Amino acid sequence: LNTVFNQLLEEIHHWHNQLQSENSLLNYQVQHDDLTQLPNRNYFHQMLIHKFENPIQRNMSAVIFIDNNNFKTINDKYGHLAGDEVLKETANRLKSSIRQHDFVARLSGDEFAIILDSVSETDYLISIAEKLIKTCEKPVYYQNEEIYFSFSLGIALTRNAESIEDVMSQADQA
Repeated sequence: LNTVFNQLLEEIHHWHNQLQSENSLLNYQVQHDDLTQLPNRNYFHQMLIHKFENPIQRNMSAVIFIDNNNFKTINDKYGHLAGDEVLKETANRLKSSIRQHDFVARLSGDEFAIILDSVSETDYLISIAEKLIKTCEKPVYYQNEEIYFSFSLGIALTRNAESIEDVMSQADQA
């Protein structure tokens, strides 16, 4: 009886671990974009809500809204798989251009956004914007083709916004 009981406990433990693993995977999939592996719009909004709820973080954060230029032309000229490669490379270049604790997400299609923390000076924002724009200088290589891309960006300070929608609108307008 003892042996059977221990085997049953081991099996329950195994199933519990498997369910936890599957739950973690599902949670990741719900919060991330499948193509770029970046956080998605919903996760981005959750993070932005968190910033607005904390007065110190709200006073020291900024949002950068990023929109790829002429993305439709890239898809039309090179195909959707090439467009996907441009999006993945955009994601990689954005992530590598910000600090580890900043937050970059793919909002939809060819739109991305970044939440910057601990922003106290506009000079820092200008340097980040220049660094981000510079990431487009090198083309993406896809099937022996050089694909040049660029993006436009706008920045808004969370302390100058009344709501999440307001800061997103300000960054998009900028």
